[in-house]
Amino acid sequence: MRMDRKASLLLSSLLLVVALPLNATQVGGPRPSLPPLQPLEGVWEATVRSWQYNSVTGGYIEVFTPISASTREGCEAQLSNIDSSATIVKFCTFRAY
Repeated sequence: MRMDRKASLLLSSLLLVVALPLNATQVGGPRPSLPPLQPLEGVWEATVRSWQYNSVTGGYIEVFTPISASTREGCEAQLSNIDSSATIVKFCTFRAY
């Protein structure tokens, strides 16, 4: 019977030690509230490569055309209207100011 009492005391002590952190307060006090996130200002950019005939040299030259828009949808809309012979070198990516 003496062992049961020791085991009971040990078990209750163990439960007390485990339950203590659940009631503990945060170290350093409450966390300060953070200001609301502000949207980033910037531009959406893409680059398109095409070939144009050069009448001076009688050959073709590679031309890189930058595309920019204030929204991603605007940038993608411009890319959907490129010539079928042109290729997209850099898809719409956001560049913050």
